[in-house]
Amino acid sequence: MRQSPLVNAAAAHDKDTGTVGHAEVDVDTDAEVEPCAPGGSQSTAKKRGRSANWLPCEVVAAFLARQYIRSGSCSMRRLKSRRSAFRTTWKFYFALASVSYIVLLASLSPTRRATLAPRLTARNKTCWPIMVTVSSGVEDLFHNWMYWYNRLKPCHRLYVHAEDSRIHRSLQVIYDNHNFVLLSSEEDLHTNRGLRYGTIEYKSLMSRRPRDVMNVMKRFNLTKILFTDVDTVWLSDPAPFLLPGYDMIASVDAFTHQTPYFCGGFVAYMSTERTWELLQAWSKELQIQPQHNQPVLNKFIAQGRVQILALPSAQFPSGRLYFHQQRKDHAVVVHANFLQGTEAKTQELKRSLLWHVPGRYDHGKINNG
Repeated sequence: MRQSPLVNAAAAHDKDTGTVGHAEVDVDTDAEVEPCAPGGSQSTAKKRGRSANWLPCEVVAAFLARQYIRSGSCSMRRLKSRRSAFRTTWKFYFALASVSYIVLLASLSPTRRATLAPRLTARNKTCWPIMVTVSSGVEDLFHNWMYWYNRLKPCHRLYVHAEDSRIHRSLQVIYDNHNFVLLSSEEDLHTNRGLRYGTIEYKSLMSRRPRDVMNVMKRFNLTKILFTDVDTVWLSDPAPFLLPGYDMIASVDAFTHQTPYFCGGFVAYMSTERTWELLQAWSKELQIQPQHNQPVLNKFIAQGRVQILALPSAQFPSGRLYFHQQRKDHAVVVHANFLQGTEAKTQELKRSLLWHVPGRYDHGKINNG
């Protein structure tokens, strides 16, 4: 308990002199002294305690805290709402773009559709069985074709059909441990020279085409196959342009009154009933009378026997478009047709920097010069 100082003051007043007498103060040294207020005396010091306005302050503080929390929750709700609106808008525009793309493709011609589809959709990675036929007269063209084909590092399975016994032996030696299936022909050409265009021997060789295609498809149980001439140059993989839903897909040599004249040197065959009927009828007519196979093929196509897709000429130009009209910008596969003779094809490919045969092949060795 706090104790006050004990003061004994005896004020003596000397009546004679009028002076104040001496005051004696006894201080308890063990007692606590209450501090005085600043600038004031000890008796005027105020005790500490809760302010009289504490209740209004608490109310105001609670109100402000509530407003702060409410404003924060509103911001979160606004953020969530904006995110939801963004997702909804994105889904709407994606669905609209998809529908527009489907409508666009449906309204285009098959040729234009084949041009746009590889650009607007994911590339078609489907591997195709590839078939080429080669004879001794076009051996160098085959080596050039193999250079460009291997340059693409394709996943396709390659079937090489040798038309004579000499080229069969030569390919076995040159392409030792080859990554293709080497097949021999049932009939030997008995010639090592290139066949002149339009001769009986040339027509007889061309008449084998549909029969050879059917034999390979049957033997290896293929559901589709892409046939290509060896005088083509593959600058890119043509697989993305080979769209499903057709019996045949072929490049175009020319258009007559908006009607495509198809090339028999670059054709994809699907194993459908209509395709087999066309191949059998085509082969039968060629066996009756050996002739150029391409006019007969276009005759059966014009009869509507198959559903065929025409490949775009910009990506699959003929020799006339690529070499004569210089339409080279978007070429995927270049065909050196409209050039008669192996020598003419070779020289044109060299002038266009599309020839990559380092020298003559002689039993697996390359002799430069």
